[in-house]
Amino acid sequence: MSFAQSAAKPLLSPIAIADQPRFLPTNWGAAARAVVLSIAGVSLFILVLDAVVFRAALPADYVAFYTSPLEHRTAAAMLGSLMEEVKYRLLVMTLLLLFFTRFARSGAIWPVIVAIVAAQFVNVVGPLIQLPVYSLFRFWLVGCVWGLLYWRHGWAAAAIAHPLTHLVMDPLLRAALS
Repeated sequence: MSFAQSAAKPLLSPIAIADQPRFLPTNWGAAARAVVLSIAGVSLFILVLDAVVFRAALPADYVAFYTSPLEHRTAAAMLGSLMEEVKYRLLVMTLLLLFFTRFARSGAIWPVIVAIVAAQFVNVVGPLIQLPVYSLFRFWLVGCVWGLLYWRHGWAAAAIAHPLTHLVMDPLLRAALS
């Protein structure tokens, strides 16, 4: 089995339903593989979206932000992404999940899916109004990756992967959008 197959296996297998979301991974090796795969996949996905698919439609201030010097911007983006993980995954998604599981039979998957989707919609409602199609892919779908990572491997995995993605993605975007 290749590295990519072994890293994707936990994400593609049926989602295990636990009584509560986890803070820390139960399997650190699987979590580390999922974190690396998520960072690479999200970085590549956003690079293609921004540099190829939606390049002509990107707002000038967005391009200016991602072509500005990396030092302070990347640190700010990493801190902001960690704050998003606290607000939208640890708090909003967890509360939604705890609420919806009260109405579900044991082992039901729908509360997890609804909590991931709804928490990310709460996060991206502003950008969705301004640029709906782009924001659906760039912000909502990517945020759902972090929600799935949280559910499968614990909040710490999402809180590590999301900020670290900016270390990979920001230099790539700077080069591609310059």
